[in-house]
Amino acid sequence: MVLNSRPAESRECSSCGRTLSLNFFALDTRECRRCEARRSSQRQTTLQESA
Repeated sequence: MVLNSRPAESRECSSCGRTLSLNFFALDTRECRRCEARRSSQRQTTLQESA
């Protein structure tokens, strides 16, 4: 028996431009978790350097 399922909903990341399933996004964001983590990491590094 073959089960037909709907394609996963997806969204395009505003930073890297990749189209990923919604599992890769936090709730109500336009940036994928990978880009969000990278930006957060860069922000912390900048704060540590300025301290």
